[in-house]
Amino acid sequence: MESQSSFDAYRMPDAMWEKIRLLLPDYETCLLGGRPRRDLRSVADAIFYRLRTGCQWKAIPKSLAPGSTAHAYFQE
Repeated sequence: MESQSSFDAYRMPDAMWEKIRLLLPDYETCLLGGRPRRDLRSVADAIFYRLRTGCQWKAIPKSLAPGSTAHAYFQE
């Protein structure tokens, strides 16, 4: 389906991600289990998508990251 590939234009280039990755915290895995954390690159793509388009958090395409997850990381 073409809808998922249409959001590839909103994904950041590898060189930009390498610079941003150094600024993000390293999250440790919880020994008690629980849900694993999302890939930070897809969350960053979702946040930048929201900032560029001005859409609501829930309108972020699921192929980038869920809106509630992106919003939680953005607030953090």
